[in-house]
Amino acid sequence: MKTILTMPDSDIALLTMAGEGRPFVLNRRTMAEMNTLLDEVERRRPRALVITGEGKFFCAGADIKEMLAMDGRELHEWALLGGRLNTRLEALEMPVIAAVNGMALGGGCELALACDLRCASMAARFAVPEVTLGTICGAGGTQRLPRLIGETRAKQLIFTGQTISAQTALEWGLVNSVQTAGTLLEETLALAAAIAQNSPFAVSRAKRSVNGGREMLPEEALEWERDLFGECGDSRDRREGMTAFIEKRPRVFTGE
Repeated sequence: MKTILTMPDSDIALLTMAGEGRPFVLNRRTMAEMNTLLDEVERRRPRALVITGEGKFFCAGADIKEMLAMDGRELHEWALLGGRLNTRLEALEMPVIAAVNGMALGGGCELALACDLRCASMAARFAVPEVTLGTICGAGGTQRLPRLIGETRAKQLIFTGQTISAQTALEWGLVNSVQTAGTLLEETLALAAAIAQNSPFAVSRAKRSVNGGREMLPEEALEWERDLFGECGDSRDRREGMTAFIEKRPRVFTGE
């Protein structure tokens, strides 16, 4: 198993969780690899990041063999590693899109939840089956899932450990779209390209506004939005976008 970072476009990064014939799992090594690749993503500063898997699995979740020998303290430390990885994905300046090609189970589902958008193959399946193993989500699943699909449906998934189809995930608002297996990556990259055409400065502030505002009281969130709107006002991208609109010419955004 390994994680691979490629740049299918100068503005788009693609991170692939490659199982190399096996289900890709999250363990200390693979999470460290992903963090190293995210360092590289931040250095390259693409306008969007797409994360996908390989074969039948997007990500099979935590490495149960690695976890089995751990005690409660060690499991808490392990959960910190997974939680920090997901929080880092959530906090990246650029939008992160999960192209869920297959099974997204446990920690793999939690990783997808930490992305900004989720596109799924018709073969994709989603589950947080931790209770069937005598534990619970440890990397944000019990917090992000209710925010996305509502508490009632989230509790159903979390308490039963059941698996849902891509179509059900779409109906519940867990994913943005469902594609055929053959077109999933192409369509997800097209979505990333549509985002990349816009001002990176503005998109990053829009992401901050949504993510930060959901934890605030309404008036605080509105003030937070106004502050970020003001930041855009001082950017080169804002001047370029409005000038190009008036002059009826293509926009050339730099992210500044």
